[in-house]
Amino acid sequence: MNISFSKQPECILRDNLGEDGSSSYPSGQWLPGASINPAKNCLNLNGKRNLNDTVIIWRDELQDDLPLQKMTLEELRREVWYAANSLFICYYSFLLYMIYLCIVQWISSVTHDIYKVDV
Repeated sequence: MNISFSKQPECILRDNLGEDGSSSYPSGQWLPGASINPAKNCLNLNGKRNLNDTVIIWRDELQDDLPLQKMTLEELRREVWYAANSLFICYYSFLLYMIYLCIVQWISSVTHDIYKVDV
């Protein structure tokens, strides 16, 4: 297999039979104990793949008469980068807005104390 595991599997297939012969995994358990990073496996180049290879093929729903849509690895990586960058910008925009609100609140409390007049 050309899969990069974060944690290697204990075996390829484990038959999990209980004492009574039943199994919680009727067809066995594939790659038990394994941990993978799907993004890394889908987006990284390897010896068998290049940026021009088709990685996703789909057909729009209810459009059976139209040709299949295809996306190359380069296009997929670009779209993932756009999404990740957008999330990054949204997160930091929200964080900066919260800092701004805290500073405005602090300035408001400080100026309120300075101009407080006891009658």
